[in-house]
Amino acid sequence: MDHNITTHHHDMTRVPDFDTTDFGLENSTPYPLYADEYATIFNPLYIIHIMWLLVSIIVISLDIYLIVVIKKFKTLENARSYKYLLVYAISHLCYMLLSDCISMFLRMISQGLSTTGTCLVSSIDYACIEMVSYSLTFMAIDWYAFHYYKWFHDKYLKVFNHGILIAFLILLLKTFVVFITCFVNESHIEEMEEGFYFLDYFRLISFFVCFITIMAIFLIWKRKNTSNIAKKYDYSIVVPWTYFLMSLPLNLYEVVHLFVEYEHYNGHYITFLMSLAILSYFGVIVVVFLLGKHDKHFKMAYLKCCKRRYKNNNFQDEVSDDGSEENGVTYNGHIVSL
Repeated sequence: MDHNITTHHHDMTRVPDFDTTDFGLENSTPYPLYADEYATIFNPLYIIHIMWLLVSIIVISLDIYLIVVIKKFKTLENARSYKYLLVYAISHLCYMLLSDCISMFLRMISQGLSTTGTCLVSSIDYACIEMVSYSLTFMAIDWYAFHYYKWFHDKYLKVFNHGILIAFLILLLKTFVVFITCFVNESHIEEMEEGFYFLDYFRLISFFVCFITIMAIFLIWKRKNTSNIAKKYDYSIVVPWTYFLMSLPLNLYEVVHLFVEYEHYNGHYITFLMSLAILSYFGVIVVVFLLGKHDKHFKMAYLKCCKRRYKNNNFQDEVSDDGSEENGVTYNGHIVSL
């Protein structure tokens, strides 16, 4: 099968490159906008691009917001779940911004983005989004083992404490190997193409392994009798499960895309693709919403951070009124108080 390396490897959640004149998005039109049936402002592709831009800005803002709130309040920063959420937020923010910044820098110092540069950018993109999946999965596994298999959690505590670091080192090694492979084989298209395919397959396998793990934990958890303490921290499974569900359609589509080649990216194709990307981005928005709904400490941190009347003594009162830890033991092994 003949694959075009310049069109195949692109990240599905990015805005695809295409000729806007094919879809009625040209900058000028010989007819007045209100009289043109295909006027740019009413073009579905134009509208979906605006939506994608707005959602992207919101997602970046929420990533930054989540990082700031967690780092600002030590109670959250010291909690096991929020250590994973901090990694998640940083990884997702890097996914949204880092590769684009590197692309801009490479374009500034050279004439366009070389194939090796594209390989580097793609490797970083994929590593960041894979880190998002791993951090949420480790959070769910950690929570489940702590509450339902405490002996196992205590026995392999070092693994739980350093699992996310191990995942990062593996992804870093993978990124380095792929980049070196692309750099060495820059003049050999077939070898370069294999590198891009490896990135695609590795990322999709990572996503679906994490998704199946989260699904298994969620279904088993639903069949168990949840203790009051475990229920207080059920966001540790609800948040990852919801995020993966909202990312599932895009990843299923990408699996199909690996085996089915499209000769032309028409307007309907781009609109559908970007709709899936927007749905996936909404997962980040839902994460923050669910944290505010399921975790009183995150909600109170938000109130103190953003609401004037909670910036002084009222904040501690609100936390106390919301309820104390019945058994004096929390997910972190000690009473949590703000």
